[in-house]
Amino acid sequence: TTLYMIGDATQGGWALENATALAYDADSKTFTWTGDLTVGTEGFKFVVSNTAYVPCFVAASEGQQLVSGEQVALVYRENEEAGAPADYKFKVPEDGNYTVVVTMDGTEASMVVTQNSVAPVPQWYVAGNGNENVPEWVNGKNWNPDGAPMTANGDGTFSYSTTIPAGTYEFKVTNGTWEAEQGSVVYDYNHINATTSTSGYENASGNVKFTISEQADITISLNPEAADNEKITLTSSIPFGQAVITVWTVVGDAALCGSDWDPADANNDMAEDAETPGIWTKTYENFEVNADNAGTVISFKAVANHNYSVGEVPQGEGNNATLTLPEETGIYNITLTLNTGDWTLSNEIVKVGGEEPEPVEPTAEWSFLLNGDNSLTVICTVNALGGQTDPSAVAGLVGWMYVDNPATQLGWVAGSFEIMYTTEVLTDGQTVTLNATWNWQDGGVFTAPETFIYTFNEEEPEPVPAAWYIAGNGDVDAAWVGGLSWDVAGVALADNGDGTYGYETTVPAGTYQFKITNGKWYDPNTTPDGINYGYTNVDAAASNSGYVDGGGNNVMFTIASEATITITLNPAAMDDAKIILASTVGFGEAVVDRWTLAGDVPFFAGSAWGFDAGNDLVETAPGVWTKVYENVEVTSDMAGQTYQYKVGANGGFDVDQYPAQGNNTFTMPAEAGSYNITFTFNAEGERTLGFECVMNEPTSIDEAAAAVITAADGRIYCDKDFIIVNLAGQDVTAANGDLQGTYLVVAGDEVVKVMVD
Repeated sequence: TTLYMIGDATQGGWALENATALAYDADSKTFTWTGDLTVGTEGFKFVVSNTAYVPCFVAASEGQQLVSGEQVALVYRENEEAGAPADYKFKVPEDGNYTVVVTMDGTEASMVVTQNSVAPVPQWYVAGNGNENVPEWVNGKNWNPDGAPMTANGDGTFSYSTTIPAGTYEFKVTNGTWEAEQGSVVYDYNHINATTSTSGYENASGNVKFTISEQADITISLNPEAADNEKITLTSSIPFGQAVITVWTVVGDAALCGSDWDPADANNDMAEDAETPGIWTKTYENFEVNADNAGTVISFKAVANHNYSVGEVPQGEGNNATLTLPEETGIYNITLTLNTGDWTLSNEIVKVGGEEPEPVEPTAEWSFLLNGDNSLTVICTVNALGGQTDPSAVAGLVGWMYVDNPATQLGWVAGSFEIMYTTEVLTDGQTVTLNATWNWQDGGVFTAPETFIYTFNEEEPEPVPAAWYIAGNGDVDAAWVGGLSWDVAGVALADNGDGTYGYETTVPAGTYQFKITNGKWYDPNTTPDGINYGYTNVDAAASNSGYVDGGGNNVMFTIASEATITITLNPAAMDDAKIILASTVGFGEAVVDRWTLAGDVPFFAGSAWGFDAGNDLVETAPGVWTKVYENVEVTSDMAGQTYQYKVGANGGFDVDQYPAQGNNTFTMPAEAGSYNITFTFNAEGERTLGFECVMNEPTSIDEAAAAVITAADGRIYCDKDFIIVNLAGQDVTAANGDLQGTYLVVAGDEVVKVMVD
């Protein structure tokens, strides 16, 4: 006799093989299980085996909310045929630890779910040498004490698992802070279990250091209750050892490299000297120095195996080599040389040509394209060098009508350009003579005559499928337009097969913008064939209301919670009905439930202008948010210094920010000493954001400031981290905002009884 729980409220999710088994007692005919459940998206139900979804036991209604201690009936669902009970799920009121007891007699069953009081699980983190180019390692954060949260395993141990590329990595385990006054706990090399860990790691000034030669699965486990030298276990799917470097690549400014600091760009790979191993070079030939870039300083470095973590010269983020372009304009070869013997990266710049290269006669290539109406398009591609004197271009096609008059070409351009001609409808076997003449300096003439006989195919050529793309502010979220910021051909729309094209994605709350393109931005001079559809092309009747013009004809919309966005393009529709914009939630302002300080103030937690949770403000009264930094040490060097800061909503600036334009200024106290510094933000009405610095009076005892606790309209406010417990001892923090009666507020070591109306 078996019974399993399955669903996104359980740790095993919806996978049958991961279903959670309940223990059966034959005497009482009950199944029992105790563990953690989450609210989830859908909830959970019961299956009688872990190999099939039916038969199963489901809820009587969709999302049936369970009440701790109350008995509910289970509905037996034998199959998925028409007429079978609906596949409804149960939901718990909040994340927590529960005991589930199911009483069953045949297909008759009932259930009692009881929420258990469980002490809060401490949070541990892995801090290490993170790099934004390798976000898989400690979330790309460089020695942030809360870099990568560890997962509680439910048995008092914690773990962090990740898959990372070849490279050298270092780490410690922390409780989220480096500050001793905040109760910092740090485990390092001295706490690693040599018996259970993969061998080959090293001691790097107390950090645990390891090197992998290729991509590997890494797991770091922590048992805080173990002996000091057995607390950390480090395991790897491959042995630790030095990476084998097979290639060095130049990364740097796009003016030199073409790509902007992209270690994956193989066009910038260096070549090792066959006769002198360890000497790697990359030459950028025919680099043009002109009036616009002469004297420019270009930054660059060399990266091993297309990966910053494997090796870089010079070492260190922001530590780069530089070269200065010559002041004299002309054509140059720029050679970069890496010497892995002394780890130097040098450059040599050699002029190979003046501003006026020797004249080279242009060449022309002719190509022919059959159109759907049996007319012929002739394309002449002219290859020419820039800088000729008295340039002109005159061409004529005998008996042909052409679209672009070649005489409008103002001069030869470096590279290639096309002149396109079209004719009237041709007859089968018609002979066409093409002649074109370009004037060349000193009276020289370059002539490209062609005689072409074209016989039509009986079969129509296959039409070339249209390609449409969505471009938008992908820097808001990686799920929006592939995380690409206004890439004109970044994410292709799917061909629906009926002449329409679609794009669908699920994104979190925020403000989003987009346009639809054919892969080119329209410009009347450079790309007149670019097609861009935006706000004026949206079918208002068929789309969700509430979208607006975001400027530049961008379509802009705001969602207050996670939503699935569907965008459909019909290129053949009227101009004001080409785009249909649909959302699973209405468009409107996002609900702000978090305000965070960001700036370059030195005592702010995390990196400058980041959104570290350590800088979150606490709502101490309706619309009033505060953040207190206690015991800030202001040295004589810091006294009077000025910094920039502001607040952002919901972990960023996209939903809301204050000030809306520019930043506020924070000035350190003029007198050195220890201060409590309080920032206060009034988010309602006429907004204000300010600060107050209060010097701590020296005492023989360090006294912590008492928590400020107030209550109004069913909500409790506190200027410190806190939990709310009812008089039965249950944690009801999640219900804050819907409270009524007497509760205990626990803030650090303080416990305060509060009456809520």
